[in-house]
Amino acid sequence: MQVLRFTVDKINKNMDLLPNITLGYHVYDSCGDPRHAIGSVLQILSGPGNVVPNYSCQDKGQIAGFIGDRSTISSLPIAQLLGIYGYLQISYGGTDPVLNDRTLYPYYYSTGSNERVQHIAIAELVEHLGWTWVIILAVDDDHAERESKNLSNEITQHGACVDFIGTLTEDKDTNIRTLERIQKSTAEVVILCGQTFRTTSLYYFVETMIEDKTLVVPVTWVSYYTIFLFNGSLCFKDPIFKFVDVTAFTTYVLAIKEDMLLKDIRMIEHDCFTHDKEKDTLFQRVYNTSFFMNCSSLQLPNATYHPSHQVHRAVFGLAHAEHNLLSANLNKERNKYIHQTQLHQYVRNVHFTEREREIHFNELMIFPVKYAIFSLYSDDDSRIFEKEIGEYSWKESGSSLEINTKEIIWKKDTNNQILKSQCSENCPPGYRKVSREGAPTCCYDCASCSEGEISFFSGN
Repeated sequence: MQVLRFTVDKINKNMDLLPNITLGYHVYDSCGDPRHAIGSVLQILSGPGNVVPNYSCQDKGQIAGFIGDRSTISSLPIAQLLGIYGYLQISYGGTDPVLNDRTLYPYYYSTGSNERVQHIAIAELVEHLGWTWVIILAVDDDHAERESKNLSNEITQHGACVDFIGTLTEDKDTNIRTLERIQKSTAEVVILCGQTFRTTSLYYFVETMIEDKTLVVPVTWVSYYTIFLFNGSLCFKDPIFKFVDVTAFTTYVLAIKEDMLLKDIRMIEHDCFTHDKEKDTLFQRVYNTSFFMNCSSLQLPNATYHPSHQVHRAVFGLAHAEHNLLSANLNKERNKYIHQTQLHQYVRNVHFTEREREIHFNELMIFPVKYAIFSLYSDDDSRIFEKEIGEYSWKESGSSLEINTKEIIWKKDTNNQILKSQCSENCPPGYRKVSREGAPTCCYDCASCSEGEISFFSGN
């Protein structure tokens, strides 16, 4: 939210971008719920007062477009609704490739990560670390099954095997069976897929069941970690340094008069005390945390790895599209009504520079991608920390993965070696692999080489 306000303020001070026009905004929290998202969109379209579909009580200003949402589950219904009215939507986190269908969603764009690229990044990490036996775990929603299968296929193409795909539902008994199966599996690695768990209680329920497994956390997850579950795990994130002038943003945040909403957001997102002892105690009980700390305002803008640069890019993209539209209509009447569907044709040609990097929108919204890779660990005071141990870069022409495995803090004692996650141990020299009937290729037995034959290397 602060990045949105900062970016709008920056645009309004730029006399060359939108001259004689002031950009405003409405801010609504969807809570990641499709119903809240649709309700908020209808409220904005209707204007102040009661929601009246297909009717607007706006007394001034035109709606240029919508920024959001972060999750696919709420971005999708927004795109369906706005497609009817012809309003531009720029998401900063929706990853479902179905949203790239220009026939179904002609007004949808995204500055967020591409789901396929996330899957490739995870598969290449699994391959790089030598893991051949993993589990995929997702929360049951409209696209979890499809996304899990796509991730599984990508991992398989990179030479590893998936023991099984587990799905967490609203039914506790079903979840217990899924988590017990994870406990019994010889796979040491569980890859989280899709959107984050919906409730805090589900986090702790999962934690008590599989706290000894190492997690791989995708970039689509929020930065909320329970100590024992995420300790010793690996996490993909969007690096913050890509987004804007951090110094200017810090100065902007420090100048904002603190209010109750910002205090609550700071508490939840950064584990910071609010100086309200009763509220601090309540939040610690609700979130089962004992590691809250005193945070200065200066720490906060630099501490977050939320999709700040994606929000910044989305707002600037919309502003540049508006600039292109107005430039094309310079010879027309100044106050002539411009229909919202006209903005769509200009966003496709948006092109601007962000920190010496060329940014443009294309039809499939596949940008060059860079992820930071973190090792998550806890200290003696049960606080969770992040250590950046590598990065992953992707573009259409290829990808690269750089990771310092010596810096990874594993959940289990690995004797300073990379954690192993295999269905079967490598066959020693002099032995060969023998496939198990009906088992994946990663699961095999070892048998002595035939007379006159020998294997010189382990794993052959």
